[in-house]
Amino acid sequence: MNASKTELKNASIYQAAADWYRQSASLENNRKGHLVSPDEILSKHMNITEIPIYERDQLMRKGIELPDSDLLNALHYYTSNRIHRSIGRLSQEDRRTSQILDETALLAMGAAVETWIDSLISARVDSFQQEIDGQESEGDEEEEEEEDTGSEEGENDENDVDNNEDDTTGNDSLSSSDDNAMVEAEISDPSSGSEYR
Repeated sequence: MNASKTELKNASIYQAAADWYRQSASLENNRKGHLVSPDEILSKHMNITEIPIYERDQLMRKGIELPDSDLLNALHYYTSNRIHRSIGRLSQEDRRTSQILDETALLAMGAAVETWIDSLISARVDSFQQEIDGQESEGDEEEEEEEDTGSEEGENDENDVDNNEDDTTGNDSLSSSDDNAMVEAEISDPSSGSEYR
């Protein structure tokens, strides 16, 4: 509803925050004026200094970062649709509840969401980096163990061939993938039927 001067004079900040009042200036044919913000009502009730309004470029020069405008559009769209769906069918007067996010509330919500996303991403990046570092160190340890066990197996095979030519239990420990070890095992095993070379 369009507010008269007396209604605006007697209006409370809570009513203005709930978007109850509109001023009669209309920019569009289908609208009846623009919403009166709480700071406008405060300025009419008290003699306060107005908060300066800066453009995004001016704030960037001062080092103040605002949330991304696409994020703010998405947040406003989501919250207004969520409220509209949860309340159900609204009368014309109650439709103002879908327009409740003023600029400061939307900026605060956008800043909170961006901070939350940044903390989640940095935590995930840290955990991924730790996993990658852990896998690299495990891979290095496995390579060192393989090198150590490979050199020990080669020494053990030579000792088995030289010292225990008649012992068949040493042949069970040989790996089947090593061709040289298999040839040596056949040579050292008299039960295999092959002659010594």
